[in-house]
Amino acid sequence: MLLGGQILNNRLEVDVPKGLQTYVDQVLVRLGYLYPDVAFAQMDGCLSATLPSNTTLTRRDILHQLYREKIYQDSLPMRQLMYRTLLV
Repeated sequence: MLLGGQILNNRLEVDVPKGLQTYVDQVLVRLGYLYPDVAFAQMDGCLSATLPSNTTLTRRDILHQLYREKIYQDSLPMRQLMYRTLLV
């Protein structure tokens, strides 16, 4: 069963919030790895997923990956500084 997003003809479409649109490319790679049977596409500020009938992918799953990537990118400079400090 699929929850959330807009589903039509086995396609799930999720609007990407403006603050998260810069992370879509990285998220598409991760989602492709996590859901190899799903075809993902990006169009007009939206992520689209063509779903096989046995896939349980939700809007929540996609947004979780977007926020995860944002947190990773936002904390990267701090982690790099810590590693440099520890290695000196």
